[in-house]
Amino acid sequence: KAALVMKRARPKNSRLRNFIWQNSSLPRKAIRIYSDYARQLWYETSTDARKKIAQDKAAAAIRAVERLIKEEEYVEFSEETTKARQELLESCHVMLATMRTAREAAKA
Repeated sequence: KAALVMKRARPKNSRLRNFIWQNSSLPRKAIRIYSDYARQLWYETSTDARKKIAQDKAAAAIRAVERLIKEEEYVEFSEETTKARQELLESCHVMLATMRTAREAAKA
């Protein structure tokens, strides 16, 4: 009975196996390299530049919300949601104006 059991043969083409392993891990390596590089750039960036980047991202997010709300004009809202929508738009305008004023004051 023992003579009939054959050992499972390993693939003899280890070069092919290594090539497949290396190429399948390339995306992971690329992501790691990019993440490490971005992290290093962020830590080497001055605090003032980081603040400006964060403020720009916040302003972009507010503008995106504003644009999204404005584009929903064709959706029928109830009276309550129309009022809330208008308040949100006004809040976006106020926030962007305040951020603009703060940025201009910081430059002066």
